[in-house]
Amino acid sequence: MQDPRPPREACDQDVHGAAGYHRMAARHFEWAAKHHRAAADAREEGDFAAVSTHAYAAYGHQLRGVDFAKRAAEEEARLEAGEVGDWEEGEDGGA
Repeated sequence: MQDPRPPREACDQDVHGAAGYHRMAARHFEWAAKHHRAAADAREEGDFAAVSTHAYAAYGHQLRGVDFAKRAAEEEARLEAGEVGDWEEGEDGGA
């Protein structure tokens, strides 16, 4: 079975702005899907310890994906309202 964990460098990114939040939401949802597929495979193979591990990891990525999706939506609303984010002015004001 292929390791569904994300590459380490993908987890350590500094994310700023709506586009970054959208990308990280998508990545976490992709990783959640990979863990769910791995959990399904493990269940079919009778590896119940792996089922639990992958199911829990999938749930964690789902939660992080929702958090980044919320940040993206909030940032889009701020931009639509004409507010300028700190990250656009070159300051370190990201996640």
